[in-house]
Amino acid sequence: MYVIHTRHGHPYTSHGIGSAWKRACARTRIKEVTLKDIRAKALTDAKCLGYSIEQLRVGAAHTDTQTTHHYIKRRETPVSDVRLSLPAR
Repeated sequence: MYVIHTRHGHPYTSHGIGSAWKRACARTRIKEVTLKDIRAKALTDAKCLGYSIEQLRVGAAHTDTQTTHHYIKRRETPVSDVRLSLPAR
């Protein structure tokens, strides 16, 4: 069983998945988003869930972790520990 498959349960070819992606983007009017963007999001989300770089490398079928690091986007937003009080009226 494939996660992404044709209506008949068969895997898409690389051309077929690309065509399906373009049709989906056209229907939703999404522009400038590629299949690689989804891959980067999946790897970034998995990293945030605690998966190790090595686990992500294997899952993404990368030969080295540098490639995996390239896909992981920085999403951490720094938060200040400084607490300020408002002046009394």
